Amino acid sequence: MAHHSFTQRLTRALRNFATAPQTAGELLAQLSGWVAQLEAEAAAVTPHDFGQTEVPLSERGKRKWYRTPRDIQDVDTLMVHTSGVDGGFGVRPYQWKSWLGVWDDLVRQGRTTTDPGWWKDASRGQLMAVVPEGVDPAVARLEWAKSLALLTRYLGVPYHYISAPNSVLVRNHRLTVTTWHGHQNRNTAGWGIDDVWDPGEMPEAKALDYRRDFHEIVADMRAQGAPLVKVKAHAQTSRQRGRDPGEDIWAKVVRPEMDRLELVFDSTIYGSGRPLRSSWWAAPVWPAQG
Repeated sequence: MAHHSFTQRLTRALRNFATAPQTAGELLAQLSGWVAQLEAEAAAVTPHDFGQTEVPLSERGKRKWYRTPRDIQDVDTLMVHTSGVDGGFGVRPYQWKSWLGVWDDLVRQGRTTTDPGWWKDASRGQLMAVVPEGVDPAVARLEWAKSLALLTRYLGVPYHYISAPNSVLVRNHRLTVTTWHGHQNRNTAGWGIDDVWDPGEMPEAKALDYRRDFHEIVADMRAQGAPLVKVKAHAQTSRQRGRDPGEDIWAKVVRPEMDRLELVFDSTIYGSGRPLRSSWWAAPVWPAQG
């Protein structure tokens, strides 16, 4: 069967709708199926775990960190954040269009692969153009460019780890870098979830995705020698971040995994911070991941 772009499929569906007695529900079902296929194709050319800790601080735009390295033995706490941006930071066309040329250069150099698993543990020093079998090359090229543009935008963000909206876990800063991510910065690493969720809004699939990231982050920190034993929220260190990271992230992501990860809650308040809202503790805790 010929593979058509999403635009072609949408155009064809609308043409059929105009010439045949289809109900709006039937058309919606078609479009929903096509959108799901497009999302699956995009996921196939999106990194699962991307490292860019090797990018020098001098090449990261806005300065949001100290230049003097810290002792990794001082990093005993993971602070959880939300970006507070509905749907995540995102990227604009001017940010991703230049990456289309990088893709084209990689193709000309023969640095391509059909294996979407290549993205696992990929890094900026080993880029390849990923064109999985069954995925429209035009879709692969566009989604790849958008992914790299978003990763580039994260270079100026102070979180050490970032859970991106497209299910990418970004290893963003070395743990020896003291970034200005959460006011209590000297002994903490920052984990930013690039989205915002109203209470009860987060779907189970997304929560499980974040919880897998949680496990990877803890394992990565300990493997590097950080004596990680505590977890806390940004709300505890700044009055202005009272909803950070929010009830859903705390109840559906953090609390269910703390015991399994051998982490304890650091209840200390720093600066203008406040204790966590009682609703964050009262909300139902989903079963721990198996």
